[in-house]
Amino acid sequence: MTESAGTSDRSMEFCDFCIELVRLMAAPEDTSSNSRITLVKHPEISCNFCRRLMEELQRQVPDTFEPLNKSSQLISFIRSMRTWGTHTASYVKLVVQIGYPTQTRPYIPRSSTAKYALWVDRKTESKDKQFSGHAPILSPGIDEVRNQVRFWLNKCRSDHSNCPTNRVSNLPTRVLSLSGDLYGPTIRLMESKGTRGEYCALSHCWGPIDKRPLRTTNQNLQQHLSDIPYKKLPQTFQESVMLVLSLGIRYLWIDSLCILQDDRSDWQSEAKEMRNVYRNASLVIAASGAEDSSQGLFIQSRPHALVTKLPFDVHDETRGYLNATLIPKSGEDAPYRGVLNTRAWALQERYLARRFLAFMPGGISWACKNIKRDEFEQIIDREFRETDSWESMLESYTSLKLAFPADRLEALRGIVAEIQETRTEQFDFRYGVWKDTFHQDLLWVPGMHDSSSDLSNLPTWS
Repeated sequence: MTESAGTSDRSMEFCDFCIELVRLMAAPEDTSSNSRITLVKHPEISCNFCRRLMEELQRQVPDTFEPLNKSSQLISFIRSMRTWGTHTASYVKLVVQIGYPTQTRPYIPRSSTAKYALWVDRKTESKDKQFSGHAPILSPGIDEVRNQVRFWLNKCRSDHSNCPTNRVSNLPTRVLSLSGDLYGPTIRLMESKGTRGEYCALSHCWGPIDKRPLRTTNQNLQQHLSDIPYKKLPQTFQESVMLVLSLGIRYLWIDSLCILQDDRSDWQSEAKEMRNVYRNASLVIAASGAEDSSQGLFIQSRPHALVTKLPFDVHDETRGYLNATLIPKSGEDAPYRGVLNTRAWALQERYLARRFLAFMPGGISWACKNIKRDEFEQIIDREFRETDSWESMLESYTSLKLAFPADRLEALRGIVAEIQETRTEQFDFRYGVWKDTFHQDLLWVPGMHDSSSDLSNLPTWS
């Protein structure tokens, strides 16, 4: 049985091949298993399930798979990996091979990988803990994204001993105050003056000069304190406002709107507060895949997912259904591969965040002090971990881009302050080195493609 948003087909019958495939997908195994159970079939022996799988693979990797119109082709599925979330199965990976006959050899295999997200209904989950009862995001729109983020946020607050639970902190110097509903939000800039509250912060790329977002300056400050029209905001800001409001949070910090962009003294003062801004935010929202603020969080552009309900025997011998949806290839994009993470300021924002929500064209991912995962419940990793050495972090940092090279040390200030809480020696901001490892920090060489500008106020060895 297959269904997508608002539609379902209850007439699906599975061929013998797919009945066996489902049995293998649902078979219990331990987390270290890497079984390679192969099934081979001719393409004319098919049902909607396996036919749709092949059609989707042809669409995603057309150079690998040709249309299935030759009876002499053979298809084999190999279950090569089954992955768990924290306690329950979350997805299964199948390697799909198709044999194409040639004049010289009878069978030349081509292969690709298909990943299925798996979950059961809540009633089945209570009987069988093998699979999660939480569905991934299945359709575009703020509602399902909000539900997924709420699920992660509530689980983090209730279950994660390593993550801060306090919701209220001192607000940054200025924040966007949000009110109203998703269909007519009211937005204004607010000077906090010691007010405490719960807020989110946005991490985003400004983009080239002609794509720069709406900014607060001395000239429009009074207007922004009164009202910022929703329609004047670029798409990334609009979708961030929608998400924050949908989570029941009323304050949002965005750098271009909350720092006076034509006032150097205000910028210098606020730059020193970046550590507190990002580490005190309940959630840092990152537009990781957007080159500028006009591209949004990709909430509206994601495709509808088609769900197949597979017959599934629960351990107590009752019949349930295992839900399966094909994970799109773009859904495997790791959040640290996004364009945002080529920017030096973004490393600090990611490092300091207590909870980090990354938006990519292929989906969203979550990272907190306890776990890092994507919306399909695949456990992911990040390019830089909090446990990495200072040298490893610095190597990553110095390869990142800055719009203003003179900000190279300033964009590192928050990370240094965080590390300094557990380090006795001081960091010398004049030269960018730790005093106790001064001699080691001089042992560096530039990369092969280093194009960084000289900074006239720093010695060549710094």
